[in-house]
Amino acid sequence: MSTNILILEDNVTQLNALEKILQENMEHTHITKASDYASATQLLGKASFQFFLLDIELDRECPDALTGIDFGRHLRSLPEYRFTPILYITSIPTQIQTAVNEVHCQNYILKPYTAKELLAAIDFLMQSPLYQKEPLKICDSNGIYYKLYEDDILYIEADGKDMHLYMAEQDKIRKITTHRYRLTEFLSLLPDDFIRCHKKYIVNKKAITAYDKTTASILVKNCFLKIGRKYKEEFERHYTQA
Repeated sequence: MSTNILILEDNVTQLNALEKILQENMEHTHITKASDYASATQLLGKASFQFFLLDIELDRECPDALTGIDFGRHLRSLPEYRFTPILYITSIPTQIQTAVNEVHCQNYILKPYTAKELLAAIDFLMQSPLYQKEPLKICDSNGIYYKLYEDDILYIEADGKDMHLYMAEQDKIRKITTHRYRLTEFLSLLPDDFIRCHKKYIVNKKAITAYDKTTASILVKNCFLKIGRKYKEEFERHYTQA
């Protein structure tokens, strides 16, 4: 599941530099660029975004031009973006108070900045409970479409041509069956927290409550899944990572 990020920056050189930093350091990310208020507003109608990276000053030659703060106000007026994380970039520290008080941005960085500082600021916001990744859109065997969030997916099981997605639903497990995908396709769509542990299973690392090396099995919710011999080494490498 990719994260859609909109960058609004009027300086084309800096806009392209921001895009390059994100593309080289962030997986499962789609970048959309805008260099002025009007084009950024139009892009809101073409895609759904989970993160905004906004320059505050957009046209230094025109004092009355709309700014990144104006765009932030517009975002907050839209129900779908009322709480979406905004990271402001500026060279003028006095503008930050307005961004915080009026737009309720969650973080900011001052120009000039390093790639390390930028990525740390983005990572901080992505750990926020307000941050929502784009859901995985799945069509089941009956032609019904679902929007599934990664944290709700416990594991995926291959059963012939059918793929069963086991979802956490309060104290129960819900199963959604589809035959339109393969395990390898799911693995390419899902983030690194999902591990191939068997020729039949992909498991959400966050959902594993126990791992028994002796029996080569894991406990997910109240289900035991076997670790395939072919996948054991790779599974352990990913499972032990923080």
